[in-house]
Amino acid sequence: MFQPPPVAIEQLEGPIERLRLTAAADGRFVAWIAGQQVHGRTRDAFNAPFAWQALQRMALNALPARVGVLVYADGRREAHWAVAAGSAGLIPMPTELERKLALAQAMRWLPVLALWSIWSGVALPQAHAGLGWMLLLLIALGGTAGIAATLATQAWTWLQNRRRRPIMAASEHHLVHAIGAMRKQHRVWSRRLRTAALRRAARDASRAQTQGDDWTQTLAGDNAACTVALQRLHGRLPMPWSSQGLHGEGSGMLLMDDYRFALCGRYLSLRALHGPGYPTPFLAMGDRVEVLVPAQERAEADSVYALRNLEDGRIYIAHGGFRLLAGGDPAGEHALTGFTARSYRLRGAGGAAIALIATTLCYFVFGFDPDEAGRSLERAGFFAAVFAAMIAAIALPYAWSRRRWRRGRANARERLTERVYAALDLGSPLAPLPAHARDV
Repeated sequence: MFQPPPVAIEQLEGPIERLRLTAAADGRFVAWIAGQQVHGRTRDAFNAPFAWQALQRMALNALPARVGVLVYADGRREAHWAVAAGSAGLIPMPTELERKLALAQAMRWLPVLALWSIWSGVALPQAHAGLGWMLLLLIALGGTAGIAATLATQAWTWLQNRRRRPIMAASEHHLVHAIGAMRKQHRVWSRRLRTAALRRAARDASRAQTQGDDWTQTLAGDNAACTVALQRLHGRLPMPWSSQGLHGEGSGMLLMDDYRFALCGRYLSLRALHGPGYPTPFLAMGDRVEVLVPAQERAEADSVYALRNLEDGRIYIAHGGFRLLAGGDPAGEHALTGFTARSYRLRGAGGAAIALIATTLCYFVFGFDPDEAGRSLERAGFFAAVFAAMIAAIALPYAWSRRRWRRGRANARERLTERVYAALDLGSPLAPLPAHARDV
């Protein structure tokens, strides 16, 4: 969200040498043009469903293309637009229109914010009158905070577009000229370029078949640790099928992205948590991957413990998919731990923030008395003790579990997690993950 503006623009010309389109709904892609690697999103385009197909057509047919690239200060290159002879390509939303839409959405929320603010102003002086007024005040403050957060997001989008307006306008100006040039080039397009690209694609495909990318390796289980045997699968991904929905049984439901694919004769499922703060795996058709799964096959799709994408070196560990045990496996000997050390710390920080806010509100509603300072101090001590008890309830179970694990008394799920981390050379599960690994 807090992305710095681009510092320069470039134009790349030539056929798309290689294209990786993610199976996720966010429309990310990586393309290689004229020896340069650029990233982009089809979701940001006007015609997002057609931009995905247009990019595939441009790559498969080796169409001469022009790509507008935004260059950032850290060297990252992002595709802003792409057009080719005889193909619409990737057309972004005009910056001016995007700014107007953000402003219009913000203006619609202003009357709602005013109503919530009036409600808060009426309920605040009456907060000491009883529990009903206190509940009304809490609802009013929550609604006002939610609307203010929405308006802050819209205001940030508007300010960001304003900062990026000069360079984005220059890129859109180049897009207009590129569309005209591609129309002329379409009439004199050389067939030799397309024929050479198709021959190269056929040669790469036959080479991939003769090299034998698919292989399996079974890692024996640890009988002393009561953990199951693992199997390492290696091969090229077919087109992964991604779906989004609620998963879980009994103890609750979680919103997840479910990536399903077949590899080495097995039907597999990689589940990743969906929501703010959770990384989205980048899986594209044809990627060389290495997957860790239980050696024993099941009737349904086998859950993936971890996946290493050999194209970019990223590792995705499916901790989130095992937060809610399902399928009649209460012992957890087929499941990883549901949380990493980092996610435990984040939960602790979030719980502490909620406890502090709730304790502070309760004190000012029930404990603060401007006429009796001594009684207010006594009540402040009581609420401080309540806050300390809430923090202890959050922190002590995590500290005890971590101490028990470090002293060698890990349970079956923790021992299986250790084996998965060791198979991927990730070190200890209690240590922070490396930069190329993601907890999904």
